[in-house]
Amino acid sequence: MVTILWVVFGGLIGWIEDLSMNKENQNAVVDVVFGVIGAVLGVWIMSLFGQNGFVSFDWYSLLAALFGSILLVWVVSAIRK
Repeated sequence: MVTILWVVFGGLIGWIEDLSMNKENQNAVVDVVFGVIGAVLGVWIMSLFGQNGFVSFDWYSLLAALFGSILLVWVVSAIRK
């Protein structure tokens, strides 16, 4: 069940990140992959500051995952250039 929640959460985060970064539309699989990896990255970064990780579907987890996803896209685009 947790895996399904991460995929759904990653898809949502990937879609929001896709809209916020004004990227060209990618397919849903890429959005989910970037969303899940970004969510893991964002929650891990926030746990370094003593905050709880991904506990449930709440605003804190959404913002941490969105931050991680945007950071991931920024790093990948910087490496590509």
